[in-house]
Amino acid sequence: MTKLRNLAFRQDYDCSRLPENIAAEKCLTQGEYAACDVSDPRWQRHLSKVDRKFAFHFDRAKSIRSIKLRFFQGIEYAVYYPEFVTIYVSDNGEDWSSLARIHTRIPLYDEAESVQTYQWDGKTDGVPGEPQADMVYTRHVRIDVPVDVWVFMDSIELWGTDEKAETAVVLSGLFTEAAGPAMRGYHAAGESSGGVHNMVLLYNGYSKHDDKGDRVPWSREQLLPFVAYTDSAGRIKDWMFDSVLLLELWAPNGNSFIDHGTPADVNDWRWYLEHTFCRGSMLDMINDHVSHSAEQLQNEDYRMKAVLMIPYPSDRQAAFGKLAEDGEMMNFDHRSIDPMEAYRHKCTVIDWYIHEALSRWEAAGYSHLELAGFYWMNENVNHKSPGEQDLIRYAGSVVHELGLKYYWIPYFEAPGFWRWKELGFDAAILQPNYFFGDSDAGRIKAAADWAALYGMGVEIEVNESALKGEHAYNKYADYLEGGAKYGYNSRVLKGYYQDRLTFYHASLAQEGLGYDLYHKTYQFIKGARKK
Repeated sequence: MTKLRNLAFRQDYDCSRLPENIAAEKCLTQGEYAACDVSDPRWQRHLSKVDRKFAFHFDRAKSIRSIKLRFFQGIEYAVYYPEFVTIYVSDNGEDWSSLARIHTRIPLYDEAESVQTYQWDGKTDGVPGEPQADMVYTRHVRIDVPVDVWVFMDSIELWGTDEKAETAVVLSGLFTEAAGPAMRGYHAAGESSGGVHNMVLLYNGYSKHDDKGDRVPWSREQLLPFVAYTDSAGRIKDWMFDSVLLLELWAPNGNSFIDHGTPADVNDWRWYLEHTFCRGSMLDMINDHVSHSAEQLQNEDYRMKAVLMIPYPSDRQAAFGKLAEDGEMMNFDHRSIDPMEAYRHKCTVIDWYIHEALSRWEAAGYSHLELAGFYWMNENVNHKSPGEQDLIRYAGSVVHELGLKYYWIPYFEAPGFWRWKELGFDAAILQPNYFFGDSDAGRIKAAADWAALYGMGVEIEVNESALKGEHAYNKYADYLEGGAKYGYNSRVLKGYYQDRLTFYHASLAQEGLGYDLYHKTYQFIKGARKK
């Protein structure tokens, strides 16, 4: 057999997106290896934006025995190995057949800086569906590399021969996959979203801080404008949001239900359950408002959908506490105990929490609320946490066993956002993160494009600054106008982040920015906003 050579050496190739360091654009086929050092300029650097597709196009078909890619990991710098790379081949450059998916052998949470080679070897790995073959005969090779945060790579090698080898086969037919995700369109509200269409986020721990910095509980009056569309005199005119997501970031002691600050413990999780389901709670008040509004609007069968949060079991919590007096101490910290034990403890706590929340919901017997499902609080996939993706899927499996839906609202281009379905979610809503940053209105289109591409809903974002100044108000208006421009205004699943009281205060205004904001939001919800 002819000696194998690197067919990619100094060969031109296409990449779906330029690297951050443009000078290294064509470095992957120059035969140079970078050092295990984040500062080495020979590393080609890619930042988020879902994935990179590298494609080689030869004038004539080649016999390929082995394909190699080399990556660097240094999680201190947010540089991670791709969880896997996928290799495709094609005769025509349009119809692609899957050759191999190669997974990382080094965990993404490994804190040591390292270099790893991902390799498909026809001799040892074989060719799919061709037990006698150890090479593929093809003109086109494409390699898809998922990029969640930073990915550093220095080389792609295709080892083979120019002529057709006896053990080389053309791969086609059975394993054909599309060159990329088809344009699925936005997530349409309906059965797949548990009936959720326009869902407002309400932080039910407290409504605001007073002048002394103390928490002020929600009042019954504050909640009506979220349930029903009211005029400035508080008269009920129509329904407003059809669904509510109850969540909270902080326990009263300042501990966190997300992966920031001091992580919450079992007493904080219990406090949240008690607070959510106690007499006179937000759920009680919302239920009363829905019941009263249903009578006023002569729609007695109406039920508002509710979604409940699942607090995030942070790796930084080494002493979560016991679920029972004689129970085991739960520890989520994989650095202090075996990672699999930490993972088991997280699963145990999540299972307990979901079942406890459901038990309390059923005991409450809300007459005009329907539990749609549960919401995963962390807004990205945390690669530093062992078994994070399995944990997300486990929580989803518990929710699904109870016949409920599983929701997620990742931030813009969050690690793993585009794999929401694979992670077990029934519905995901993408945050544009436009209102709070310095990005221009192009961010709305970018978020809409991602949401449409990956079958997601869109989040609408605002806070009280939009009631006080035209710059912030106009940014909010961009979201509403974007619905008509980019097609997410009608039957598309949407979430509404409004801090805590923005829509309530807007509903009280008799003129000006607040008046416009509340009433235009109502028009948007009803699909009346036009381009």
